[in-house]
Parts: sequence; C-alpha cells; structure tokens
Amino acid sequence: EEVLKKFIFASKYPNGPFHMEVIKQKKTNKIFLVEGHPREVGFNMYYLACKNITGQNLYKNSVYAKINKKLNDKDIINKNIYRNYCCRYIPIKKNGIIKNIHFKKFKDKKNIKTFINVFKKKNEVLNNSHDDASRVGYIMSFSNKKNYNLENYTKNILNNYFVINYYWFLYLFENIYVNKILWEIRL
Repeated sequence: EEVLKKFIFASKYPNGPFHMEVIKQKKTNKIFLVEGHPREVGFNMYYLACKNITGQNLYKNSVYAKINKKLNDKDIINKNIYRNYCCRYIPIKKNGIIKNIHFKKFKDKKNIKTFINVFKKKNEVLNNSHDDASRVGYIMSFSNKKNYNLENYTKNILNNYFVINYYWFLYLFENIYVNKILWEIRL
C-alpha cells in the first residue's frame, strides 16, 4: 500500500481518478505494480457512479470542456447525493458459452438504491477468466445511511439473484473443432 501511495505522489497527479492494477504473488505476498495511470475504471461504471454520488453529468461536462463551452456552476458543484456506496464488477468465474444470464427480480431495502448492468448476452463465449476484462457486468448500491454495509449487501444480491448458465457441451465441441481445423492448417 505504501509503494502505491508513493507511486501516485511521485506522478504529481493533482486530483481525480487513478487506476492501478497489481498482482499479488501467493508464495511471498509481494505486490507487483502492473499498470498505473490517471483514468477511470472500465466501461461506464465510473461515470454512472459519479453521477449518483455527486449529481454531476461527467459525459456532458467532458464534452463541454473539449469544445470550450462554458459550464454553469450548478453543473460542476458536488451535490453529495449519496455518502455510502459500493460499486463492484461481476467476475467471469467459468469459461463456456452463455445459455442464460440475468438478475432475478429483487427489491431494494428502504433507503438503498441499486443499479445493475449485465453486458454479456446469451450465446457469447466466455474464455478470459484470468485477465482484467473478465467481467460480465456490474452492480452498484447507494445509500445515505452509513450503518448499511453495502459491500455485503451487493455480495448478497450477486449470490442470491444473479443467474448465469452455460452450454458446456457446445463450448467443448467448439474448442475441439477449432483446434482440429488449426491442426489441419498446420499440416
């Protein structure tokens, strides 16, 4: 953690999101920095989370700044809409062809607002469960109640309401067939 802090301070980055990826070596517990630079987290999760937390429309603000159009004070002032939040990606846990993927209906607790987004679809092939693109969607929960543990809350929603099923035989057949074609091409 100290090395990561030193890296950010050494970069002299003034303020804003800073994305870092690390690998933790299991045998030694050493942490190795893979990537670090000022940018948001992937997909549109960062923008939606900021809009829900601050009330700012970062898409609009970015476009206005790039075309030198004046922003109003109300567009850039933090409205502190939510003070307690958890945003997490839904990881790919298995490889295969998606047969079914969705969230079962659930009702948020009082004073909690949850957003879900699944960006993988039926019949898509998942075969990258060991890289930083290994996610099928995200879940974000927001509340002004500090006593809510939104980390556990979103984990509970994932464990109880997220559904993903695979066509295992098609994935195996596809891999065998593709490997056979590749083998014949090499001959």
